[in-house]
Amino acid sequence: MLILLSLKIDKTAIFCYHGIVTKIESSGRFMNLVYNTFDSLSSSLSNFFQSLSPHISKPQAKNLSYIILASIDANSIITSSVASHFKGDLSYNKPESNERRIRRFLNNPLFDIYSFFDDLISYVIDKYKVKHSDNVVFVCMDHSFNKDDFTTLTLTTRIGKQSIPIYFRCFKGTNDSDAFSFDTIKDALTYAHKLFPNYQVIFLADRFFNDSSIFRLIEDLSDFYCIRTKTNINISSDSINFVSLSSIKPYVYKSKLLENVYFSFSKNFLYVISIPSAPSGAVIIKSSKRQKGRLPMCNGYPQRHPQEQRG
Repeated sequence: MLILLSLKIDKTAIFCYHGIVTKIESSGRFMNLVYNTFDSLSSSLSNFFQSLSPHISKPQAKNLSYIILASIDANSIITSSVASHFKGDLSYNKPESNERRIRRFLNNPLFDIYSFFDDLISYVIDKYKVKHSDNVVFVCMDHSFNKDDFTTLTLTTRIGKQSIPIYFRCFKGTNDSDAFSFDTIKDALTYAHKLFPNYQVIFLADRFFNDSSIFRLIEDLSDFYCIRTKTNINISSDSINFVSLSSIKPYVYKSKLLENVYFSFSKNFLYVISIPSAPSGAVIIKSSKRQKGRLPMCNGYPQRHPQEQRG
């Protein structure tokens, strides 16, 4: 299955590819790389893109397939490297000409990359099935930055042994308020919720998403969350008055679970907090609702994409 991510901001463009099938599908669209030329592969890939989405034209599909195959051959996404690995009828062009071709394509205002990517991901997820019995899908939510050029909000999930993007939105610079607005995050969460209608979705996120409005939105969607929080906030419960979260001592060999907890900034909403035994561990806020049955426990947040730890 081919997963690609194209990010473009005005004159800044990045193209990322994430895996390709070299096995023949029943439709015959993809053929084994050993027995096919660059032209035949690009033609098959281009035809697949056009059949997949109405948001890509024939010339755009051709350019995209050339870029993908050249990226694979170059084992790189650097524009100059990709341009030098064009084959077929473009192999006779100068690398500088192919570079301009790539930039024109990625910055083409007539190419709706978001709609095309949504069509591609919907195609992939439609064939997605979890193998574990708890019917849970983990979705990671995070912002990433490319120097001072642009900001990307990305949602990723796990398919097989890979963590793949399922949603992204790009914003120019690193201070665009729209990149961090509640409406932008709401659109992303709602999209992920609709993408997995038959699964329990658990959203994983860093401290930036430690916001009661985000928590409420996720629970209104009947989904769940495990989100890192800061320790300099005040909490209370039926058994304790408002105290700093950092003042609560953890257990020595296991996480301490605090249920039915109030935050000082959200006194009418209950939370579950997991305090790790290790001083360097992350304090996690968990969903308090059980609308879809018991929530599988997220007892740690060891890596950037913790769903990769799942068997």
